[in-house]
Amino acid sequence: MNKELFKICDNLIFWLTVFLIITFFVFGQYVWGSLVIIAIICSILVLTLIVNKGKISIKIFPFQVFTVLFVVYCLLNATWARDAKQTFEKATTIFSIILFYTFLDVYYRRFFNVTRLIKAILWAGYFLVGYSFLFYKPTTVVQTLLSGNRLPNAFTNVNGLALVASFAIIIEVYFLIFSKASWQSVLTLPSAILILATGSRKALLFLVVGVAVLLFIKFAKNNLIKALFFLLACLVFGFLSYKIIERLDAFNGIIQRFESLVAVITGKTATDSGDVWRLAYLEVGKEQFRRTPLLGFGIGNSGYITMPLGRVTYLHNNYIELLACGGIVGTVIYYSAYLYLFYAFIRYRRVKSDETVVCIVLMIITLLLDIGMVSYYDKFTYFCMYLFFAQARNCRDTTLALERRFNKNRCSTKLLEAV
Repeated sequence: MNKELFKICDNLIFWLTVFLIITFFVFGQYVWGSLVIIAIICSILVLTLIVNKGKISIKIFPFQVFTVLFVVYCLLNATWARDAKQTFEKATTIFSIILFYTFLDVYYRRFFNVTRLIKAILWAGYFLVGYSFLFYKPTTVVQTLLSGNRLPNAFTNVNGLALVASFAIIIEVYFLIFSKASWQSVLTLPSAILILATGSRKALLFLVVGVAVLLFIKFAKNNLIKALFFLLACLVFGFLSYKIIERLDAFNGIIQRFESLVAVITGKTATDSGDVWRLAYLEVGKEQFRRTPLLGFGIGNSGYITMPLGRVTYLHNNYIELLACGGIVGTVIYYSAYLYLFYAFIRYRRVKSDETVVCIVLMIITLLLDIGMVSYYDKFTYFCMYLFFAQARNCRDTTLALERRFNKNRCSTKLLEAV
């Protein structure tokens, strides 16, 4: 194939992937948003056909195995669910997401690393930050931050917006410390400002954790003692920074929300109205789990669980949501995907790859974020899951290739010795 044509198709596919992620947040609340996603996937498939000279080969790997297994359980779960229609909707949504990423994998599996997928998240985050500044207007964002308030939900949930912005910063830091600096690093500043303006505690907390873990791993590669001292210095710096910013009016809102979050975690009375409701959702979710511990009340049926509270909503915690609605069986099936990923990264740890580092950091953050959000049918969550599985596959294939080469060399050595 002509190199120039391949480069054009390759760039188009990359930017379509970026736009795909943006679509999850900008058009996700609209019915026709699914049509936009289908149009993007079809465009990527057409470009893949051009690159592959009219051939498309779909290969099954653990990503489809674990996710389809969860879909099958959802379908079975519908037979005893309170509202089977809700369960079927969740199952079809998840299955369609799996199909999207299976088609996406037709092109991306040609690469032996996931750097392009990681960069797609990075640029999607930056574009969403830029779009947010244009939508809310820069003066509004800055005034909201300085006043200690938080931006309202508009074209998307501000918490989701803050999370993808924090992922972008973490990935940028990853490239800074494991690769090299680039001009787009300056975009971390408006991203950080937007995170603070949204007042998202989860995004800010896990941004700090993610960056600290990346730096710790970087230092630990060279000297573990220095890495431990660095970790201690980070804790001291973090404590002193907290004491300074809690005196600033601009951070009053987010500080109060953090204190309320700590109160919820420690079992004290929450002060933030949102946390009061979340605590109530957790309690009714736990109660439902005690009633139906094994198979759950029904996937997607959390609205019936919260109905006694006068609200029809989800439980704001992926673990409680799955335990209450899917039971122990459903929860184990869903999170077995992450157990496999940890197992794969440990088994193939001899493959020295910086991409594995950032994948593990993002995976840990994803699991921690599940404490404060419901993600088992979220498109962006499954994109990240596809990324993790793709990297695990790369590590496996590299390990197998090295083992074959080693065995071949050993056989050649034995033959020479025999001669």
